Amino acid sequence: MEDYKGKVAVITGGASGIGFGIALALGQKGCNIVITDINVKAGKAAEIKLNEEGIKASFIEHDISNENSWDTAIEMIKLKFSEVHYLFNNAGIVNRAVPLNKMIIKDWQWVLGVNLWGPLFGLRKFTELMDGQAVQGRIITTASTAAVAPFSKWAAYSVSKAAVVRLVENYQAEANLYKKDKVKYSVVMPGVVETNIFNSELNRPSEYANSDVPPKEIIAKGAGTAEGDTAGKISVEKAVERILKQIDYGYTYIYTHRDLTAMLIIEQASAMLLNKAPVDQLVVDYAYYAKKMQR
Repeated sequence: MEDYKGKVAVITGGASGIGFGIALALGQKGCNIVITDINVKAGKAAEIKLNEEGIKASFIEHDISNENSWDTAIEMIKLKFSEVHYLFNNAGIVNRAVPLNKMIIKDWQWVLGVNLWGPLFGLRKFTELMDGQAVQGRIITTASTAAVAPFSKWAAYSVSKAAVVRLVENYQAEANLYKKDKVKYSVVMPGVVETNIFNSELNRPSEYANSDVPPKEIIAKGAGTAEGDTAGKISVEKAVERILKQIDYGYTYIYTHRDLTAMLIIEQASAMLLNKAPVDQLVVDYAYYAKKMQR
């Protein structure tokens, strides 16, 4: 059982969704909270809301795809706290649904910049920070069930999340190999949760803009719509409850939808071993959530 009282947790993407849910839950357990986010307005609003709940929380503007932004954030954190006990390496985005042959390089650069380079910077920077501390630290990185198998129309997202899982596995494997116990690593693989991740296109930097797709068309495909806001199948609160319980158990792999993830892992492993066609998560997910909605 983790004791969060008096500890320090840094949560990227903490202005909304799972990140904010974790901030609220840990803050209510007496943890000092630092939320970071690229969305300044949402970040400041989240800070105020947490403070109003009696939680010691502060907000730092932070672009996880930018290494210098990580350095700046860490320096600001070190001015306030002597130690960091948890990094929830949580921020991420999802691209609009588009076939591979319709994607442009800027689509890939944007998604990989945030979803792969962001977590990599977090793991590198905070492993170094925690290795130099007197206390043990823990880094919990958010991937997705989309890491398990191919995902038609969301190739960049699937590829980035698969890379994140393997990245975390390598950090923990080398910690075991070299008998380093200062930092423990976990990877969270959520299914669909009621968050605003489907609105990621609204925060897409101009340098990665896709001029082939008019903004209105992008938004119509999910960003900024009621569908984009409510596409989730379990609440943030339920997802956070499951995540924190598995952290208490000391798990490396953490799931919000264990049944779906197990099914995908088994089917994809079977396809690989028997040399069959890969599992398409778009098909499996659709069937899974459609069945849930019928109950």
